[in-house]
Parts: sequence; structure tokens; C-alpha cells
Amino acid sequence: MLPRTAIACACLVLSIGAARATGTLDCEAKDKAIDFTALSAVPYGHGSPFLNFQAELNLLLKGAPDDFRHLKLSQENLVHHWIDARDIKLLLYWERIEGPHAYVELVVETKRKPDDDTSRGTYQLSLFTVTSDNSRLIKKRGIVSCGVQ
Repeated sequence: MLPRTAIACACLVLSIGAARATGTLDCEAKDKAIDFTALSAVPYGHGSPFLNFQAELNLLLKGAPDDFRHLKLSQENLVHHWIDARDIKLLLYWERIEGPHAYVELVVETKRKPDDDTSRGTYQLSLFTVTSDNSRLIKKRGIVSCGVQ
């Protein structure tokens, strides 16, 4: 009887640890330039990858190409990320595969104040397009908020 009780207790303890092993990242920014949301499972450990990262980036800028107006971003577009007790940093990149060269890069940097559940900070958007006549780089900044639960 003792071995079954010990195994059951060990399983219970391990499952409690697993429940705290991940959290959920939720970010959003909405202004005249972008409408951005991101959601991902994040492990509580250094150097661990985000899990099932998904984001939507709607470019509201005048002059943005039609194929950049509504972008669905995934794990492959999350070029770099950093998350610790107070900071959240994301680097997202999407590039046009066919046609004239163009890309969008979104850098998110937030910092959480003590006793606050939400990290607040800034985003920097870079939109680069090439046409037959010229190339153009548009940069915009705005406010973003992220939380990890």
C-alpha cells in the first residue's frame, strides 16, 4: 500500500510543478498605424522557446501594400524574444516572397512595474517597400502592452 501512496503523491507533486511551468503571453497595440495582437504559451525558464506563438498585425498606414494590410504571424516570424521577471521583448519579421522586395519588422519592448500585472512599453514598426521607381522605408512608434499570466 505504501508504494502506491508514494507514487500517487509523487505524481501529484509533479503535476503541480507542471501547471506552473508555463504561462500565457498576451500583447496588444492599437493606434492609427497598427492593430496588433499576440498570444503564446511561455515557459518559466531561461532560454526556452515560446510555444504556439500566434499574432495578427494589421497595418493601417497609408501607402502600405495590400498584401501587408492583414498579416498572420507565427513562430517562424518570431525572430527573437526575451522575457524575464520585468521585461518582455519581441522581434517579429515578415518578408514578401514573390514580387518586389518588401518587409515589415515589429520590435516590442515593455517593462513591468512592481505590483503591476501588465507590462507597458513601445513598439517600433519598420515597413520597407521597393517599387519600380524607388524604395521607401516607413517607421512608426507607438504604445504596446503585454501581460503574462
